[in-house]
Amino acid sequence: MKKTIIIKCILTAGFIILLNGCSSKKDQLVWYLYGASFNKQNWIKEEDINKEGTIQNKYTKKFNEMLKEKGMDIEVVFKDMKVDEAEDRSFVESEKMYFEKENKAGNQIDIIPYMHSDIRIIKNLDETFNGTYAKKFYEAMPNTYWKSQKIDQHTYYIPKVSLYAKQKCILVDEKMMKELKIDASSLKYDLNSLIPYMEQAKKQLDVIPFSFMDIQYQEYFKNKQYISLPLLSDYETSIYIKDDNKQYKIVNLYEEDAFHNFLKTIQEMNQKELTGAQLDTDEYNKKMEKGTFLRLGNYFPDDLRENSDRNKGYKQMPSGGYDYIRTGGDAVYYQSKKEKEAVELISLINTDQDLSNLFIYGIEGEDYQLKNGIVDPLREDLIIPDSLGSSSMIGNYIIALPSSKSCPDHTTAIMHYLKQLPDEPYLGFSPKIPDKWKDVESVYKDSNNNLPVYEKEGLLEYAKGFNEKLKAAGLKSIIDDLQKQLDAYMG
Repeated sequence: MKKTIIIKCILTAGFIILLNGCSSKKDQLVWYLYGASFNKQNWIKEEDINKEGTIQNKYTKKFNEMLKEKGMDIEVVFKDMKVDEAEDRSFVESEKMYFEKENKAGNQIDIIPYMHSDIRIIKNLDETFNGTYAKKFYEAMPNTYWKSQKIDQHTYYIPKVSLYAKQKCILVDEKMMKELKIDASSLKYDLNSLIPYMEQAKKQLDVIPFSFMDIQYQEYFKNKQYISLPLLSDYETSIYIKDDNKQYKIVNLYEEDAFHNFLKTIQEMNQKELTGAQLDTDEYNKKMEKGTFLRLGNYFPDDLRENSDRNKGYKQMPSGGYDYIRTGGDAVYYQSKKEKEAVELISLINTDQDLSNLFIYGIEGEDYQLKNGIVDPLREDLIIPDSLGSSSMIGNYIIALPSSKSCPDHTTAIMHYLKQLPDEPYLGFSPKIPDKWKDVESVYKDSNNNLPVYEKEGLLEYAKGFNEKLKAAGLKSIIDDLQKQLDAYMG
């Protein structure tokens, strides 16, 4: 009798285990996003986010169905991040605290957005990303893409696909140029040489030739000779890499003759009332309604902006040098047990047109339709990308279907642009922050690194005074330290 009872118990237990096994939840991967609370997206609305922060809608459902069809047996749960920011701490610190809180609460965290995250809370992806789990995506993009996005020569995040290297340019209003009968070939990326044309525009067209609000030296000096240095700081600095005939030096822009000459040019422009700095607010705003003769911007090859509104109506005068940008992207949380699956998933999305289309455009027949292979919106609020970028946090806009705002063969055109980018020896250089950096950074923070570019005199003296504060805080030793690191990096 006892034997019979024991056998029945074993059979019952086995049946329960079998039932539990059949009804067990699908393996999950949790992906945190700056969702509706941070970015305008085609596929996330505020009402799609429940009180736990989970994003659920027809797009997340469709995405998981598509994953299954493509042979990836995992359910992706999207969660919306709501980081509490405070004035006494940086966003990086606030983000770290947010994830610590989520982790302590027992919430699963696998993929998190990367902008300037503390690398101590994300995994080094050298092994998984360069290996078989991302081989197709890795081989699809040029070496400069991966190299420029590395931190300390390591892969800590999978970059967002974008034009990661741009040239600064001076933009000239084509209509004004035509009215003034200016020969376009006589213009170049040099403010000093453009002063006579600015004077002509002021006199004949009664416009502000170049608004003082647009004079950003940090942007102007990201050119062929001066390369911005990623210091992982929350503030703009005056520290650049200088290309001196392929001898790369760390310099303080405030001590460069080129910068001093730039300040003299700005001062001369103010004295000649070419920047609008002399006007009161009402007069300035009224004049600005006519537009300006010149402005600063990013240069884009004409074929990439064929159907785009970017820089439309302006002649572009490029600086001649590329500024390589850290695009940000997706990282794997250091406590995640799903590193392989996370890398495999992101790589799949970035090499699959159907998945990229879903996040960038939505669902065909509901959000958009195709007309001769071109995406035509069915919703008035549908955000569609041009060849120069996409607002979507997820998806590879290069391989997605072309839109009415992009050039017809945008995949070929963009990849041609990316593959011709020079593989510079400093690419990927991410300096370790020297010990005394906080003292120097506080000087930049207190001034917000702003120059009084509206002044008619004393601009150079102001810059020299500010530079004395930087020197007193120990900037020279910082530059010496960074130079040693750069030399070691380039071998």
